[in-house]
Amino acid sequence: MRGNERHQKEMAAHDIQPIDLVVVNLYPFEEVVTKERLSEQELIEYIDIGGVTLLRAAGKNFQDVGIVCDPQDYHDRLEELTSLKT
Repeated sequence: MRGNERHQKEMAAHDIQPIDLVVVNLYPFEEVVTKERLSEQELIEYIDIGGVTLLRAAGKNFQDVGIVCDPQDYHDRLEELTSLKT
């Protein structure tokens, strides 16, 4: 969290900037399972672990981090962010 002094010092020591926005595309597991006939091993490859982990981490820091996980929202969120710059 941004209020954690130890975290702030570690970030500064390693020249790490805080993350304000997490944008993640999740694997289309439901779509693949219902439309394709894949083996169990092939299906396992569509279980998203990293994306969900990023969303969870961002969600735990909701005070400071925005989340976008639906590609249909990209355009609108980009417009909102662009309007903040002006």
